[in-house]
Amino acid sequence: IAKIEKYLGTVRGIILNSNPEDGIPLAKKLSKEQNKVEKWIIAVNNGMSTFNTLMICHTTGNLIIFLIMLGSGQEIGATIFFCLFSIFFWIFLSSALYAVAKPNMVWEQQKVLLLNDAEVISAVILKLKFPKENFESWLQLHNVNASRVFGTKVTFEKMKQAAGVITSVFGIIL
Repeated sequence: IAKIEKYLGTVRGIILNSNPEDGIPLAKKLSKEQNKVEKWIIAVNNGMSTFNTLMICHTTGNLIIFLIMLGSGQEIGATIFFCLFSIFFWIFLSSALYAVAKPNMVWEQQKVLLLNDAEVISAVILKLKFPKENFESWLQLHNVNASRVFGTKVTFEKMKQAAGVITSVFGIIL
């Protein structure tokens, strides 16, 4: 979270305080900062992507097993036991999905807070000669804006979709 906040703050500072007399183009300054943070997040995601994938698969597998046992028509004591464990694994899986999507939520929040400003947007358009849409596109293509699971960026929207599917299946079986 701190790295994302610092990076977007640095991008804002570079855009607003760019001095053309220093001889370094604004795009080069932004590229230098982006390269630093992208190298860091790629290293983090390489290690965490496999862990996130295994954790979510393991938790989903356990949830499925408990839901199968719950739906198998056991006596009331076993049904209550499997129901409680299913609820526990459903909460754990939802928390895991939230944790994986947290970098994206922080990114979006800080992007709005730091870069959704008329001064920044006008500086981007005037200094970088970038249309606003291209600037948005450049921001979305960063790797630092999301964790990865199954090699895919997990955004808050994807997390909500996955949680919705899991909750629907859980509710139907329960």
